[in-house]
Amino acid sequence: MSRIHKMLMLAFACVVYAFGAQDLDQNLAQNPLQNLAQSTAQPAQNTAQATKQAPKSTKEKAMKSVESVKSVESAQNLKTIYLAGGCFWGLEAYLKEIDGVQSAEVGYANGKTQETNYHILPITDHAESVKVVYDSAKLPLARLLEYYFKVIDPTSINKQGNDRGRQYRTGIYYLPESSASDEPAARAALNALQSKHKEKIQVELEPLKNYVKAEEYHQDYLAKNPGGYCHFDIEKALEGVERKKN
Repeated sequence: MSRIHKMLMLAFACVVYAFGAQDLDQNLAQNPLQNLAQSTAQPAQNTAQATKQAPKSTKEKAMKSVESVKSVESAQNLKTIYLAGGCFWGLEAYLKEIDGVQSAEVGYANGKTQETNYHILPITDHAESVKVVYDSAKLPLARLLEYYFKVIDPTSINKQGNDRGRQYRTGIYYLPESSASDEPAARAALNALQSKHKEKIQVELEPLKNYVKAEEYHQDYLAKNPGGYCHFDIEKALEGVERKKN
């Protein structure tokens, strides 16, 4: 191929390229949005999907976080107090009906020994008591004690109803680690109670020294034995009390 022939072919290619580029530029100038949409359609779709998914993921995490905080707050509101008020069968059944009480368990508190059982209480000097776990945000200790005072004779010494003996004494026993808040609240409640009585209030107020869970047959005794012995009328005592909703 001659040199002149090569030069003619090169010139022809340049002309074709120039006219093709010009057509492309004109097409873009005439339809900029259409071409931009076509060139970016797929990335935009992916971006939209990612945008929709991100809030969902964030929302789920936020909901889980809130639930976790609520759970922690609920756990932080739970407190424990030990109440002695005569035979613990009736006191347990009564307290379990109160809104804000999470659980009630019968046992023996503040005796002379770390271990005991029902048959040797006169020897170990434990008081029949109810371990009460309650939601302090819903049921402040002061109100719980008001309900407790409704079912005891606070001026009696070592007796409630027909029951006699040290194991039937009345008492409020708080956890040592809760003494900063529970002791003043309980003392204020007892002082308020004293103002309503001429006789001296005989309810003990002490930190918990020891506690032994009572035998299984004592737990939920009145639920297991409807019509069983109770030294006070539970239904009458519950009048005016905020009860759990069944």
